[in-house]
Amino acid sequence: MTLSSPVIGTVQVVGNTSGGTNYQLEAWTSRKVIRQIQVWDDGNKTKAVKLWQTGETDNQGHLYGSPAGSSYTYTFQPGELITSMSLWLGEWDHVGDRAGAIMFTTSLGNTFQHGYQGGSATVINVYSGILVGADIRAGDDLNAWGFAFLLPLISCQLQDVRYYNISALGSIVPETLDTLKCSNNSEAEGLTTSQTVTVNASILDIFKTESSYQWQESEQSTNTVEYSGTKNLE
Repeated sequence: MTLSSPVIGTVQVVGNTSGGTNYQLEAWTSRKVIRQIQVWDDGNKTKAVKLWQTGETDNQGHLYGSPAGSSYTYTFQPGELITSMSLWLGEWDHVGDRAGAIMFTTSLGNTFQHGYQGGSATVINVYSGILVGADIRAGDDLNAWGFAFLLPLISCQLQDVRYYNISALGSIVPETLDTLKCSNNSEAEGLTTSQTVTVNASILDIFKTESSYQWQESEQSTNTVEYSGTKNLE
C-alpha cells in the first residue's frame, strides 16, 4: 500500500515495487522529522538505507535492506530543508529491479549524491522540503524507495498562549516601556515613541521563524504664547 496522508505530498516510489517486503516510516505521526540518512552502495544497486528520526540516537534508527558495499551518511541541521531530489533505478538482473542512486540538495547549499544511475533520473517533488517519512520495499537488497515530505505550510496560528510564571522561563525577557525623558529645542510639535520586540519560535523541530512586533504611542500638542503691550509716544 502506498504511503499517504492529508499532510504529506504524493510519494513517488522508484524501483521494483513488487519485490521484497513493504515498510513505511511515518515520522510525522509522532511529530518528528528525518534527521539523518545512511545508504550502502553495492556498485550497481543500493543495498540498504537507514533513517533516523529526531530524538533517536545513532544506535537506534530504522534499517531497510542488508548493508554491504560503500556507506555514505548525511545529517540534517535543524531547520535545513531539501530543495531538490532525484532517484535512479538500480539493477540486479536487469535495470529497474532494484533501487539505484539518490541525489538531493539542501537549503544550506549542500549536495548528497551516491549510487548507481540506471536509466533516467526521476525528479521528486519535495513540496515543503521537510522530510518526514519513507515508503520502502526491501529484502536482501533495497528493491524500491520513496520519500514523504510535508505539504507546504500555508498558515500557522498560536492560540491561547499563556505564560503563567514568566520568571521561570529563562529564555523569555520581559520588555518594559514605562518612562520617557526628553527635551525639545527644535520647532517640532509632535512626539512619537516606539518599542520593538523580536520573537523566535520553533514548531516540531521542523522550522524556525522570526517576527517583530511593535507598539507605538504618539502625542501631539501645540502651545502658543502671545504678548502684547501699548506704549504712548511723546
